[in-house]
Amino acid sequence: MGGNVETALRQAAATLQRAGIERARVEAELLLAHRLGMKRLGLLAHPERELTAAEAESFEALVRRRAQRFPLPYLTGEREFMGLRFEVNPDVLIPRPETEVLVEAAIAALRTRHEAAAGTPDAAHLLAVDVGTGSGAIAVSLAHFVPQARVLATDLSVEACAVARRNAAALGVAERVTVFSGDLLAPLAAECGPGVPPSRRATVICANLPYIPTENRAALAPEVRDWEPSLALLGGPGGLEVVARLLEQAPDYLCPGGRLFLEIGPEADQAGRLVAQLEAAGGWQEVAVLPDLAGLTRVVTATRHTA
Repeated sequence: MGGNVETALRQAAATLQRAGIERARVEAELLLAHRLGMKRLGLLAHPERELTAAEAESFEALVRRRAQRFPLPYLTGEREFMGLRFEVNPDVLIPRPETEVLVEAAIAALRTRHEAAAGTPDAAHLLAVDVGTGSGAIAVSLAHFVPQARVLATDLSVEACAVARRNAAALGVAERVTVFSGDLLAPLAAECGPGVPPSRRATVICANLPYIPTENRAALAPEVRDWEPSLALLGGPGGLEVVARLLEQAPDYLCPGGRLFLEIGPEADQAGRLVAQLEAAGGWQEVAVLPDLAGLTRVVTATRHTA
């Protein structure tokens, strides 16, 4: 896989195509650009550039790893989300474009709350919570796009918490994003839990928790099934075991009128089941389901009663 850029790309693309990679040529270009420390367009502008032996060897190693269906973002060490670049590694789930639906809705809710509170004693209290933060993509994005907000994030994985903290620092929001290690909302009891005055609790709670039904694991793409952390993927039979536990806790952590945003999948009637659970629990209003860009059910949202 030596020679010049074009030759190396052709050989790499053929290898990846044989391995079942759909965008084989594009991924070969991204891997070589990453290895050479170049932008992809800059790479393509110089197809005649000769690779050194060391460059060719390390590029071949990357291609072999990708041909094993090891995820591309783990090889490059980054993933773009909400226009921001996040560090990712096998300790965290790779952020998906579908999750941007949840983030955009939460941003809108925070901005609306901030505008409504202008000139009142609550104007300075804008608190967002991200449960199961992983890489910190949701938490950091909220802090980036809503500079008035303070963000608390939790994750059961200590390793994921470390990645989230690094992303908050790298993207300049570490002073407003605090990451806690622990299960769901439990680490936030002193921050916005039952013992905190309701007006000082969370303005929004967001969660992209494991929701893939365990029975669907075998049907997942190899990149997901074999390499991404199962702790962040599998939600038990039907997919909602972890989400259901969060629903039991959320009312005690949201302020009156606070918003809840839960990412779900289109399988196993998850939207219908969650809506029914929210309605049966009482204390919620404005329960709604938001689709992603493909038209699939992706987010369930609800507002905590104000009284």
